[in-house]
Amino acid sequence: MSGRISYTEWLRKITIPAICVPLTAVEPAALLAEAEQAVRACPDLVEWRADHMLPQCADSLADTAVKLKKVLGEIPLLFTIRTMQEGGRYNGTAAAYTDLILRAACTGCLDFADVEALGFGTAGLVRELQAQDICVIASSHDFSCTPSADRMEEIFRILRESGADVLKLAVMPATSADVDRLMEVTEKAHGLYTNPLISMSMGVVGRISRTEGERFGSCVTFGTVGTPSAPGQLSIRELRCELEKCHQKLQEADA
Repeated sequence: MSGRISYTEWLRKITIPAICVPLTAVEPAALLAEAEQAVRACPDLVEWRADHMLPQCADSLADTAVKLKKVLGEIPLLFTIRTMQEGGRYNGTAAAYTDLILRAACTGCLDFADVEALGFGTAGLVRELQAQDICVIASSHDFSCTPSADRMEEIFRILRESGADVLKLAVMPATSADVDRLMEVTEKAHGLYTNPLISMSMGVVGRISRTEGERFGSCVTFGTVGTPSAPGQLSIRELRCELEKCHQKLQEADA
């Protein structure tokens, strides 16, 4: 599989959510070792959280992307620079954010790219990445709370209006009611939009949102083989088991 259209169709038609493993190493050699470990776990895709390497490794970003893709082989690569405003480590300018993403994109090694559509990620950046046949995930992360249903519906609309291929929303719950609200909003958006959706409630409280995406329309979930990139992530082994349990329950309910 290759190309943004193929990847978008894959995610749109998926039944059991795809498992993405994040890589969070802070220097290139450690990143490649982490990638080798991830490959052995057989994920559906791998996310390179490049913000963990910035700014110290900015000059080697393109070279690292090439080496990383060689390790991953056919496993799709998602490139992400998560800003501090959305729970990451990047604290640079909007112009530098765009430049770094495009620098990695020009290597031809990226299959997916994350763009923070409510922050630095402009519609122009989305189009430039898509022109290079990269599947763009427009994302929004709120580590402080779970917004109201109306606000989360509005965020999904904004993400869609960015022109991206995939829409991602991650929020922080305080109660199980927050988790339920996020899943209900996602299910509603799944019925409204043709874009594949990714959503999750972070932390221990939101664990069910990571394992039951099939039930409410989230097509990707994140599991670890090393250091988690967000609160509440499960190991890939545990996550795979929970996803299969959810799938079986849904099949039995439909029988």
